[in-house]
Amino acid sequence: MRARHLAPILALLLLAVPIATVCAVTTLTIPYTDFNNGIKEHPTGYASDVWSIQLVNNLNFTGTSSIAKIFIANSTGSGFFAINVNLAPELNDPTKYSADFYISSCADPGPDNWTHIGMIHNLRFGGAYYIRMSNTSELSVTDGLNVLLTNPVLKFPAINIRTDGSNAATSGYVQATVQNWTSTPTETVNEWVPVVISIAMLCIILSMLKKMQPGL
Repeated sequence: MRARHLAPILALLLLAVPIATVCAVTTLTIPYTDFNNGIKEHPTGYASDVWSIQLVNNLNFTGTSSIAKIFIANSTGSGFFAINVNLAPELNDPTKYSADFYISSCADPGPDNWTHIGMIHNLRFGGAYYIRMSNTSELSVTDGLNVLLTNPVLKFPAINIRTDGSNAATSGYVQATVQNWTSTPTETVNEWVPVVISIAMLCIILSMLKKMQPGL
């Protein structure tokens, strides 16, 4: 076996190496007033249907019954399909808040066309949380370290962030950064396991070939 015969082997092994896709990053700072006076549209300019939204809530809620509504949507007009995230203060601890997740069951949904996905409690004001849509049509929410919620959904692009509310907050803002899918540290390690195995296999193959042909 000659060195040129290694080319097909190397090509197969390199297929296991993940390739990063560079996408635009959009950061929206949404003032508290956009949760006080009905619907507001916030186009993201992000057309990919695989995404991660880093959400930082710095709202000062008006009261314990306040709800700030966020809709991650595929459109700013007709054909509206979305994930709804309702932010509200925790009743037993107003220094923290909850996030309640729904998904529309049809395009242009009415009040009764939403399916409950799940609710996350005791989130920290000012903390970064990641709402993600994977290429396998799975919605997940993480705190950057741990996955807090997962649910299979119909994949769609995060073209628009719609906000809604009625006197929900007295001050503050919500920051939403739309970007490519973001892994947790555990997921990053798992992604690199095939790469490490491939490199180890390549080293073994080269070592065997060197023993077989000392002049290689």
